[in-house]
Amino acid sequence: MVEVPNSSIALIHRIIQLVICTYIALRNIRDDTNFSCRYHNIRDPRCPIFRVDDILNRFNTNISALISEGGVIEIEQKWNCNFDYVKDLCYPTYAFRLLQSGDDKQSPGINYRSTHKYRLNGTTYRILSKIHGLRFVVSITGSSGRFNALQLFLAIGKIQSTTHIVSG
Repeated sequence: MVEVPNSSIALIHRIIQLVICTYIALRNIRDDTNFSCRYHNIRDPRCPIFRVDDILNRFNTNISALISEGGVIEIEQKWNCNFDYVKDLCYPTYAFRLLQSGDDKQSPGINYRSTHKYRLNGTTYRILSKIHGLRFVVSITGSSGRFNALQLFLAIGKIQSTTHIVSG
């Protein structure tokens, strides 16, 4: 259990696909991605590799209870892109939320129960395990836009024709 904070969440690899008049596909893993990096919101905000300890230290909670009893943590990946500029400048930002902590009084932590059955010398045995852990939920949100003169003039034409029909 002591090693949990020093481990890392291997990689968050997402491809986002946006349809805005033309098809645009973006990835948070690019050709120039440094895979020896670790995410830091100021020093390296584009790195897709996170240390569990860095995530846990963001929360105002009892970290030892969270590790021993388990919990649910949301990693939100936000894509807010302006495609009037180069699409390669669009990278996601990350936010972290503690959804359920280990020191919650009504429902502490998160746990899974599993059984293992085996037979030894003609006798059947069953081992029941209650496993506590951290569950990471990755959610993706975002918005994007691009100015298109053709769409603007079509919208103006529709407004003018609607106004002409109503007034005429």
